[in-house]
Amino acid sequence: MGINLGGNFGMSNNDSMSVLNLQKNDILDLTKKNPGLKKVILGAGWDISRNGADFDLDIAAFLLDSNNKFNTVSNVIFFNNPNGQGVTLSGDNRTGAGDGDDEQVQIELNSIPAEYNRLVFVVNIYDAKGRNQHFGMIQNAFIRIVNGSSNQELLASCLILAP
Repeated sequence: MGINLGGNFGMSNNDSMSVLNLQKNDILDLTKKNPGLKKVILGAGWDISRNGADFDLDIAAFLLDSNNKFNTVSNVIFFNNPNGQGVTLSGDNRTGAGDGDDEQVQIELNSIPAEYNRLVFVVNIYDAKGRNQHFGMIQNAFIRIVNGSSNQELLASCLILAP
């Protein structure tokens, strides 16, 4: 999922924005739909496996320039590099235990340098090959984006549909 950051951060908030559902590889321009947006939270969650195996989903975020490239490894935010320019990864739930978001990325749009105009998120399973795991084995995985100021959910998307 890619998010265009845009540049209209000083405008008023559009409270009438509805929740969107994205498909794999879709791009969402948050600031176009909600120009006053200053802080967003990307949350991911999943349920504990019923077959006894733990699934460790991880979020990674890539700050990309106008050529859709990242110019330094520090612009990749993940569990071994949880803090970037305006982007902070919090938590590393390794089982899916608990309600709500199991992992979150806090994004301060005004703190991201102007040279970056896209933020791409990836959700993966840690050591999936070694554990012989895939997304079809996970229960109720989702991602969502929330307005960090109002807690209004702006986007919700299932990663896997339950059987």
